[in-house]
Amino acid sequence: GLIMIAMLLNKADARATYQIVFFNTKTREILYSAPTNGKARGFGLRNYWAGSVHSAMKKLD
Repeated sequence: GLIMIAMLLNKADARATYQIVFFNTKTREILYSAPTNGKARGFGLRNYWAGSVHSAMKKLD
């Protein structure tokens, strides 16, 4: 499983910081955890912060 915990949504800097956690769904053991950030973009509340999620996920490659 994957969960992204929003640590900071900073509209002034157009950036968001997330804690990414990958875990085993059966044992609930944490497999990987790391902070990441992304640039916010887009129009409207949903698309603006969704842009930061997309940017943060691309950094995981």
